[in-house]
Amino acid sequence: MQTAATPLLTERGQDRLSVVFLLVLTLLLTRSFWLDPFAAPAPTVDPDALQQLSFSFSIVDAVTRHGEVPLWNPYFGGGVPWAGFHYNPGLSLITPFHLLFGELVGVKLLIWTALFLGALGCHFTLRRSLDLAPLPSCLAGAVHAAAFWMPTRMRGGGHDEIVLLLVPLAVFLFHELVRGRWLGLLLPLLYSAAFAQAKFTAFLFAFIALLSWFALRPPGQPTWPGRQRAAWVVAAWALSFGAGVFLSMGKLLPLLDLVSRDLVDQQTYGPRGFSSVRQLVRFMAHSTPPETNLPFGIGLHASLAFLALLLRPRIAFPAAAIALVAALFALGPNSPIPLYLLTKDLPVFSMMTSYGKYWNSTLLFGLCVLVGIAYAAIQRLAAARGGPRLAAALCCVLFAGLIVSPALTSTRIYDGLFPEPEVATDHSEPFHHVAIASFWGLADRYRFHHADLPPLNQYYYLKRGVGMITWYGNLVFAEHAVPRLWISDAGEVSPNGAYRGEVSCSTGSCTGRLAGLSYNEIQLEVDVEEPASTVVVNFNHDDRWQTTAGRVIADEGRLALSDLPVGRHEVVLRFRDPLFLVGLALAGATLLGWFGAGPSLLRRLRSGAAEVRGTG
Repeated sequence: MQTAATPLLTERGQDRLSVVFLLVLTLLLTRSFWLDPFAAPAPTVDPDALQQLSFSFSIVDAVTRHGEVPLWNPYFGGGVPWAGFHYNPGLSLITPFHLLFGELVGVKLLIWTALFLGALGCHFTLRRSLDLAPLPSCLAGAVHAAAFWMPTRMRGGGHDEIVLLLVPLAVFLFHELVRGRWLGLLLPLLYSAAFAQAKFTAFLFAFIALLSWFALRPPGQPTWPGRQRAAWVVAAWALSFGAGVFLSMGKLLPLLDLVSRDLVDQQTYGPRGFSSVRQLVRFMAHSTPPETNLPFGIGLHASLAFLALLLRPRIAFPAAAIALVAALFALGPNSPIPLYLLTKDLPVFSMMTSYGKYWNSTLLFGLCVLVGIAYAAIQRLAAARGGPRLAAALCCVLFAGLIVSPALTSTRIYDGLFPEPEVATDHSEPFHHVAIASFWGLADRYRFHHADLPPLNQYYYLKRGVGMITWYGNLVFAEHAVPRLWISDAGEVSPNGAYRGEVSCSTGSCTGRLAGLSYNEIQLEVDVEEPASTVVVNFNHDDRWQTTAGRVIADEGRLALSDLPVGRHEVVLRFRDPLFLVGLALAGATLLGWFGAGPSLLRRLRSGAAEVRGTG
């Protein structure tokens, strides 16, 4: 009597092997990170695009050297409220990476972690939502990790877009939450990470997750029937998203306060997207040489996606619908259906004007799902008609065709990101501001850098304890601090005649100097020679500064002190932001409430679902 052949690995074993494979693949893709972990980014990539590392340096330096959380950052624009500025990493899941490993190693670990978790999210979405076999699901995860999208964003300086890789993980966690599984309780943490990196994709994650639950649920395997299931899906979306918002309150409250107090100019260039579908496709396949990567980087994947619609329309069509919605969003105002209007006028989300980069990642996720569906169908057809050997051979050829070319190209791009040695720290020079004379106007100081200027960037100046005025985002702070130096378009450095030092006197007679400077504190030594003298500090004014002597006032937008008696004074200015503390309290209460009540609620939901299935 013959018995059925026992597979070498159970499905659980194949899942474990898939996780190991994705782990090794992502490590190989980022191998240059680990060859020299302390190599700084190349300034030739985009010197102005290292803003994210600058803010990462700020929190590392503030905590390790000063024992402070940098609420006020003196290294940007004469001093801005760091906790509220939209490009800082915030106090979130991202912060420990930088505090434990430093800004350089930390950002590399973040990139790798996002690649790996994004691939795992893609793999387990297909495994648990579509009930596909481990091998096709693993391939979908591998395609997501090896795709060109993230390395090309990184090459343009998009270090702060790491969180966009986690779209598949957000969808998977949402599915787990709806099914009453404890892993889904992590979803609000992912939303808060999106807010912390100034990528307001938590809103988009929630929309994608809500849509994908209805689209990707296993056919014939309902957890709750009809309206009960729909109501729970909507409730889970609202609760998890709301919890993610409240977990981000330490960042959002100061940011909303900045906007409401008109401390920033909301400079918007209008919604931007891709001008055509062709441009969108070329971006997803963008790299060199295009003659190779266009067919292998996107063409073969698109062909399999189309094949998935033919072979498995019941489960492939919803995934294609998600990809289509993402593409319509990515086209922005050039879309035949202007979906971008859904987020255009929402508070805070209105700052998101570059729809292409936000929705490309969603389109990539939809494409990976379709590739996994097609791969599973081809594997099943080949095994049925030609036996396991033909199926294995065909699958190996397809696997190599889908992975090898994108992986090699992505690896070359990552190799070029961090080739330079770290700039040595030097705090011997005094703090001053550097700006480009022809771009001194507020409207023009958005994001510019001339190729013929010397390779000096924010990160370089920060490592030397020197500030540099330049902005990278849709919020532009009104600058009142006076720069010490000008840099012309030709790269010539000249003194600024209007610069009167970091401490000066606008009325009366006084002298002073900076005796100490940290992120929340300024120490001054001031000699007041006449009554009613006004001491001006070369930072932007904010009424949340507190002083140990005199009274804080504004002098032409700069921080100033009045009511100092005649004589010599040692004055300490400290920045305190009550909204930041309120936000942290709200975040802490939300964290305790979510993880305190969440497990009990999920147990009740699972028991209720079991009763529904038992009576059905």
